[in-house]
Formats: sequence, C-alpha cells, structure tokens
Amino acid sequence: MTTKAQQRLLDRALNQFSVIAWRAEVTEAASDLMSASQRVLQLMLNARGKVEPDTAREAVQDAFATAYSTLQGCTFEEAKSAKSVKNRVADAMAIFKAEVLPNVLPKNLQHAATECRKANRKEQAPKLPVAPANDGGEGGDDLGDGAQGDHVAPDLVANALSAMHASLNALRMGDHGEGVLLVIANLEDLIEELGTALAEESEESEE
Repeated sequence: MTTKAQQRLLDRALNQFSVIAWRAEVTEAASDLMSASQRVLQLMLNARGKVEPDTAREAVQDAFATAYSTLQGCTFEEAKSAKSVKNRVADAMAIFKAEVLPNVLPKNLQHAATECRKANRKEQAPKLPVAPANDGGEGGDDLGDGAQGDHVAPDLVANALSAMHASLNALRMGDHGEGVLLVIANLEDLIEELGTALAEESEESEE
C-alpha cells in the first residue's frame, strides 16, 4: 500500500514542470496561427517563476522564427531578425518578466503585453544632475524656467516622458489593426529605454 509520503512524492513527480515539454508546446503554439496569440500568452504565464529568462526568450524566439520562416519561405536566421518576430518575442517577455500582473489580463498576447508594460511602468523621474543656478554672471545661458546650465530639470524630464506615454495611450484608443498596435508597443519600449538610458547617464555623471 502506498504511504502518504510516497503519494506526495508521486504527485510531485507527476505535476513537476518540464521545461522540455513546455518548449515543445511553445513551438507548437507559435505555429498554430489561429490560436497562437492566446496559447503563447498562457504558456508564458505558466512559465513565470519556473523557467530562466534566457531560456524563455530563446524558446519564444525559436518558436516564432520557425513559424515565420515556414510562412514566409525564408531561412531561420532571417526569420529571427524579422521585425514581427522581434515584436512577438518582446511581447512574450513583457508578460513573462512582469513584476506585477494586471487585475484583468486580455486574452491576446500583444494586448496583454501592453497592459503588463503599463502596470509595471516606473513613474519615477530619472535622477538627472542639475547645474547650480546661474546668478546672471558673464557666460551664462538663459535656458528659461525649469532648465539650468547644461542639464534639464528632473521634473521637466518626468513630464516629457509622461506626456509621451499619455500620447501613446490616446493613440491606442479605438479599433486598430495589429500593425498599428505593434508600432505603438515598439514606441512604448523606446520610451522605457530612453528613461533607463537617462537614468544610467545620470548615475555615471554623478560617479
């Protein structure tokens, strides 16, 4: 007769997450064009906390590149460099790496990625160094309110980044096709990269 301890070990073995099986499912899901978006979304959610980020990225990249190369008749390497493949990988990883998941998650990979980016967006302004106020001495530049010396005031940077996010949110409204939504998602990523780059630049200058 099986003891309770043996049963627990058996249940654990049966329920153990298999990365190999998961990767096979990702590849199958990406090639199934009718339900790829929903299936890959669910698979990325299933993999959170169980798969290494590099493994997850490699899996979805290989899966979508394989599907794309078959559909477009190109080589696998060409498919990996295709913009649509890169966009899908970015969307999948936005879901996989999200620190916080939205309360309501759309059942579409791209829309879910957009909501995850919004939920995990850092609202803090990059810490940019501010030059000492110019007292009107010779050689000073009059840059107007909020700008001093060679640096832009942090609040202006924060406002500028927030304005860009708000503009994209406004553009996202309405019934758009996948192409438009992909461009908006790419712009969101670029704004995030800009904020990160500004913050890193600030830290380097302070050192």
